[in-house]
Amino acid sequence: MSGEARKIFNILKSEVDDLVVNVSEGYTTFVKIYEGRSESVTGSRDMIASIFLAKDKKVMATYLNDFRERSIEAKAKEISSMLHYVEKKEDYYGIASGKFKYAKGRNFDRKLWDADAGRINDGIDSAIAAASGNGAAKVHGMLSIYKAKEEIITSGGIEAEDKSTAIKLSLRAFGDRSLTGQAIRASRSLNRLDFRKTGEEASAFLNAAREESRLEDGEYEILYMPLAAGELIAGVGDSASIGSVESGFSFLAGKKGKLVASKQVSVLDDATIEEGLGSYSFDEEGVPSRKTAIIENGVLKSYLHNTSTARKYKTKTTGSAGLLDPQPSNIVLKHKKSYASFDKLVASIDRGVLITNTWYTRFKNYQTGEFSTVPRDSAFIIKRGSIEKAIKNMGKESIGIGIRISDSMEGMLKRMRAEGGETVQAVGWDDPSPVFIKPIAVEKVRITAASW
Repeated sequence: MSGEARKIFNILKSEVDDLVVNVSEGYTTFVKIYEGRSESVTGSRDMIASIFLAKDKKVMATYLNDFRERSIEAKAKEISSMLHYVEKKEDYYGIASGKFKYAKGRNFDRKLWDADAGRINDGIDSAIAAASGNGAAKVHGMLSIYKAKEEIITSGGIEAEDKSTAIKLSLRAFGDRSLTGQAIRASRSLNRLDFRKTGEEASAFLNAAREESRLEDGEYEILYMPLAAGELIAGVGDSASIGSVESGFSFLAGKKGKLVASKQVSVLDDATIEEGLGSYSFDEEGVPSRKTAIIENGVLKSYLHNTSTARKYKTKTTGSAGLLDPQPSNIVLKHKKSYASFDKLVASIDRGVLITNTWYTRFKNYQTGEFSTVPRDSAFIIKRGSIEKAIKNMGKESIGIGIRISDSMEGMLKRMRAEGGETVQAVGWDDPSPVFIKPIAVEKVRITAASW
């Protein structure tokens, strides 16, 4: 890959005012896990150049995957032609410039880069064994390994390179009855991915309750496990992007300096976390990664900015480019009321529902943050501090458990009573921003039960 970004840059630079060329070469391996064994292995390699440019305040982004000189020259002609039809973006204020120092090696693990199939398969086997030992009759899932090289060069004088690795294990465990569970663990390094713990988590609730029961409509305190909570809290990062604010897709619009969460709650965007799948050495315009307080003690402190939007709003970049729209990295949620263990958090709930996982989360209104979501795996009734019964509002052959959760983002953040147990990196199946979070308890949440 060496020199590809420079080659593209040299051909395009005379055509534009601002130019960012980012070339990424990625290697991906997927190991499918079916019926408790490694079923198949597939892999791919791709190399792509992301190109951002501006000319007379006309802004555009494009891509290139053919690195022959004639293809690059053809792309230059295409860009020149397309710019005639692009409208000016009057609130565009340029890209970052200068010389920066970057943390090296934070997102890279040589052992993972060179990992052999035998070691990976041993890890998968230990995860499956742990799930089976916890009562799983079947185990399905996927192991994903990502390796990437990246180089960036900009008209602001920035030139940098980076290498990264990541590994993610997703397991679904099926019990003898209708109970199911899922766990997803991820890391930047091979040694820090706990295969066995992933299997234990996937099967942790298969034997949590021997009886099933219907759940009636009403308001309950919900105890969200990290996989369920992470999908929702990732929305805070999305809403914090100034791009979402400006386009009307943020419940945080117009609320800077105002209370948007419980005073016990703080939310950070942190691209510097060593194990974070959202971490990076530099953003898409070459600004070093950093940590940003989005919400501090309940108060909205900052939106996420790139250089252009920061200049527009007379503030500083948060190192969050996306050049067209700033993007979140790793979201971190902290609550001042934190129980030492998950069991102690459960014991603090008098009348509640334990939600292990969700899917089909839909926003009714992005500006108010109103949403609904459906539990994907097993959910349980909590009474007087104990997990009592598994919820089943539908027939045994039906998919799902037959309840729907309705809430709003700000309401959820303000009614978040406590957290407890271990902080984990919650990574959803559809890869939203990683969220570092503990199990959380949210009071007065509306649940609607299926009528059949």
